[in-house]
Amino acid sequence: MACENPFDGLARYAIKEFEEGLTITLEEWANREGVSLDEEGVQDILSKGDWKMKGIADYKTSELVEELKNRLGVECMECSPYEPYNVIVNDFGTYEYGPATILIVTD
Repeated sequence: MACENPFDGLARYAIKEFEEGLTITLEEWANREGVSLDEEGVQDILSKGDWKMKGIADYKTSELVEELKNRLGVECMECSPYEPYNVIVNDFGTYEYGPATILIVTD
């Protein structure tokens, strides 16, 4: 079974909305919201800082792990509290107790 890039599905949906007249242009949105699209207006928006995307350092480790667990090329193993686990790679190994989440990233 062939896989589809999820963005292809989103693009089809956006095109359908556009063809049905359910979308507006950036200029229409800016006029409605009272936002200026000239360089000075854009710089004003950027200077406010509340639009900025979070950087990777702004996320908790648990949030990053949850995101990675759902990615292709990532295998996840979970150990319950006090459950022993052993990881050996080449000549290095560790023997620990949970709780632990072990991710194997092959991508």
